[in-house]
Amino acid sequence: MAGITPSFITGANAKIKLGSLTMAFATDVSYQLTISHVGVRAMGMLEVASYEPTSYAVSGTFSVIRYTKEAGSDQVSLVRFVDGQAEISSAGQAIVGASKGGNSVNEWNDANSGRIGDQLDPGLILSSLTFDLEIYVKSKFETNENIPVLRIRDCRITGKSGSLNKRALMTDQFSFNGILMDSDGDRSSSHSTTKRDLS
Repeated sequence: MAGITPSFITGANAKIKLGSLTMAFATDVSYQLTISHVGVRAMGMLEVASYEPTSYAVSGTFSVIRYTKEAGSDQVSLVRFVDGQAEISSAGQAIVGASKGGNSVNEWNDANSGRIGDQLDPGLILSSLTFDLEIYVKSKFETNENIPVLRIRDCRITGKSGSLNKRALMTDQFSFNGILMDSDGDRSSSHSTTKRDLS
C-alpha cells in the first residue's frame, strides 16, 4: 500500500509515562484487565442462568534498564591517544537528559504523586500517592503531538525484582495494580457507582 504512512504501535515508537515522568529506559510493559464473574443458578435448571460480574481488576508489569548517576554527570571525560600522548576532553553528559542521581525508583519524582519510590518504603508507604501509567506514541505528522494509546489510573507498585548477568544490561522489574484502564478512544472508563446507585 504505497503512499500510506503506517501507524502501527511498536516498542520503538512508544513512550511510557508514570504520572508526569517520561521513562526513557522503560521496556517490556504488559498489562491485564480481569473481570471476575459468578454463575447464577435457578431451581430446576441444570445450566447457568446468567453470569454476573463481581469484580474488576487491572494489573501489569514493566521493566526499567538501569544506569548509574555517572550517566547524568556533566563532567564525563573522553580519553584519546594522539601520537602516543593521552588527551582528555570534556564531553558533557554520557546520556543526554539522564537523571543526575541515576534512575533507581527513588529518583522517580512525579509532579503530582511525589516520589514514586515511597510506595516501596515501609516508613512512607501509607502516605505515598498513586500515579497514572500511560503509553503514547508521537504523531508522524507536523503536529508532533502525543497520541494516547493506553492509560491505567491510580496505580500502586506491588513488587520489585531485578536481573543482572554478564551478557545483558541490568534491569529492574516492577509489578503494579491499577483502578481503571482507559483505551485510546474518546470514552474513558467510569467508576461503577458513577452512572447508577448500586445500593
